[in-house]
Amino acid sequence: MKTFLLISLALLAGCSTVEVRTEVKVLQTKEIILTELDEQYLRDCKIIKPATPDQFLKMGSDEREDHLTRILISQYAEVGVCNIDKQRLRSLIERQKQLVEKHNQDEVERVQKLKSEMEKVK
Repeated sequence: MKTFLLISLALLAGCSTVEVRTEVKVLQTKEIILTELDEQYLRDCKIIKPATPDQFLKMGSDEREDHLTRILISQYAEVGVCNIDKQRLRSLIERQKQLVEKHNQDEVERVQKLKSEMEKVK
């Protein structure tokens, strides 16, 4: 019994003098924010409607030519506006791709750094 008490006392003393080092690391998190598209860029491109066949047939030859010319000019202008909108969409998408790639690259570097620090601790 005396031996048991001595061994228990030795274990208790040994356990209380062991220094346990715990290191707390705060991991920073990154948040990817997806930019919402402007509503004006999502609308359909405008299509200029010509006169109905009945209206067109009632026009004289000069009026028909004038009508078709005005429709053509208006439609070209609308296509130009639509192309600008689509170009802005493409640039926004490209910018978002770059941000996601940068985030992924930073995340790989962060994980590699944490792995190397963990290996140093071992």
